[in-house]
Amino acid sequence: QEKIFVRGASMADETVSVRALTACCAHLALGAAAIIRSVASPGSGNSKEGLVDKSDEPGVGFDPQTIADRSAQHFITQGLLVVWPNLRIVGEEPEDSGGVLDSAKASSKPSFDSLNECWSDASDQLLLMSEVCVWVDPLDGTKEFTLERFDFVSTLIGITLRGRPVAGVLAEPYYFSYFDGGAGRSDPTRVLWGCSLNAVGAHVLGDGAWKATRGGEDRAIIMTSRSRTVGKTQEALDRLTAMGVATGAVQAGGAGHKMARVIDGAADIWVMPMAGTSKWDTCAGEAILVAAGGSVSDAAGGLLQYDPDAAMSNTEGVLAACSQRLLKIAIDVCK
Repeated sequence: QEKIFVRGASMADETVSVRALTACCAHLALGAAAIIRSVASPGSGNSKEGLVDKSDEPGVGFDPQTIADRSAQHFITQGLLVVWPNLRIVGEEPEDSGGVLDSAKASSKPSFDSLNECWSDASDQLLLMSEVCVWVDPLDGTKEFTLERFDFVSTLIGITLRGRPVAGVLAEPYYFSYFDGGAGRSDPTRVLWGCSLNAVGAHVLGDGAWKATRGGEDRAIIMTSRSRTVGKTQEALDRLTAMGVATGAVQAGGAGHKMARVIDGAADIWVMPMAGTSKWDTCAGEAILVAAGGSVSDAAGGLLQYDPDAAMSNTEGVLAACSQRLLKIAIDVCK
């Protein structure tokens, strides 16, 4: 078992409102984003504060973790456990990996009604706590963060029910510092959230009018890894291009960032047909993308399984697309 944060021992008959849990996650993701920005902002030169190598396996390579990672996760996990002490949580960062900022220790009054504008009482659902797990990646794209490529950074909180994603929150702490719409905003964070249960759909926190912008049937912009567009990934991209499917390609860092671009319509497919991501990298994004009408699978077309007691790596890769049609094409070229 990898060194990660795992807490919770759910009571068999305890229940939790999926709307309340998702709203609390959105509130905590906003707080985590503020903590991340307090460590480093564009031009500050502070993005390597508290940098350590959390890898303890020979040959794995440098696995960076900063005080921003540790502090954001502490803030999220403690905020959840204060409300639901028996909630099962899996987080990327080991619990004893180093110090955290004082701001991460501050109590945060939970918010349960921030999603009510888009999520009716009738669409809420009580879930058995024993069947729920929350997956936390407090700072996805740590390597990019240390290099001050802040546009690739996100905070990811996914909720699974019986091992499958049903709701998620994806916060981009620097979004409006890099993309359109930031003028006059006091907070540069954008929070995508969604739930696939009861047709709740995908939304942007605080923007009830938001809808994903989709290209036409003849458009397919492909997202690939900035550091891993080689081997199987490059072969898949070459095939999609030769078939006339790919109309553009973008290399980017951060699993959350690539998922977000497929969710919001800036891209259409994320191709990662090899190991290199973990469950906490994909859980939140998968839940939101499926809620938005998209589809996610491994490179062979199988479902990603989120078992908190099993291996955390997505060993068979990840494919994410804005439609089932495009996902099938991606699976076919990766086989």
